[in-house]
Amino acid sequence: MPSQMIHIKWARLYGISDDIATTVETLLDQEKVFMYKTPISREYVLGPIGSRTLFSTRYTIYDLADVLRGRVGEPKLKEAFAASILHCFLDRLENIVRDYGLVVKSIAKKIIDTVYGSLMGMGVHAIARDELRRVYEFVRKHAIEIIDDIIDELKRRGWSEEVSSSTIMSLLGEYIRKRGFSNIIWIGSEMPKPMNVSAAAKHIYVKLSNGEEVTIQFSTTPNQPSGEKLRFRSLEDLILYLLRETLF
Repeated sequence: MPSQMIHIKWARLYGISDDIATTVETLLDQEKVFMYKTPISREYVLGPIGSRTLFSTRYTIYDLADVLRGRVGEPKLKEAFAASILHCFLDRLENIVRDYGLVVKSIAKKIIDTVYGSLMGMGVHAIARDELRRVYEFVRKHAIEIIDDIIDELKRRGWSEEVSSSTIMSLLGEYIRKRGFSNIIWIGSEMPKPMNVSAAAKHIYVKLSNGEEVTIQFSTTPNQPSGEKLRFRSLEDLILYLLRETLF
C-alpha cells in the first residue's frame, strides 16, 4: 500500500485536513478496519477492481458512519468519508501498478472508472455517495501524478517495473475465462503449436523479452486454432491488450 506520506499528501491536495487524514490512515492501515490487506488475486483485480474494498470482517460501509462519527464527530463525518474513499483509490492503484508495471499509465483513467463503478455497484452509504463522486473526479484528474508518486515510492522500496511470466499467465487465464476459450493457446504464425496456459505464458515471455514478435491464437476447442491471429511485438503491448480486454 502507499505510504502514509502519499496518503496524507493527496488528502491535503483534495482539501482534507491532516488530522482527519491521519485518523483515517490509522483506522485503515493500523487498526485494519477495512479489508485493504486482502492479498491481490486475478478475481479481485479484474472482476471487478475494488469489489470488496469497503468491506471487512469487522465493519461494513453501513457501520462506517458510526465508527468515523465516534472518532471525528458529526461535523467532520463527510470529510472522513472522503479520506476513506481516497485511501481506497490510492491502495487499488498501487496494487495494479505493482502487478502490471508502467503500462498502467496508458489506461489509468479507465482503471479509475472501473474502481468507481464497482464501488457504486456495492450500494455505497448515502452519506458517502456524494463524496465518492467528488473523490473519483479528483483522482481521475490527477491520475498520472498519483501513479508517478506511487511508482517513485515503489522504486525506492526496490520494486522492479519488469513483469513476470506469472503475470502473463494470470492475464491469459482471465482472457480465456471471459471469452469462453479452451485452455490451449496456439503459438506461431505458419504452423501454430498448441500449449497450455502455463507453457504459453513462459514461451511468450521469453520471446517478447528477447524482442521477437509473437503470434497467438485461441479456440473454443483444444483441437485447432480459430479466430483472429493476435500479433505482439513487446510485453507492454501484450499486457495493455489483455488488460483492456479483461478489465473493462
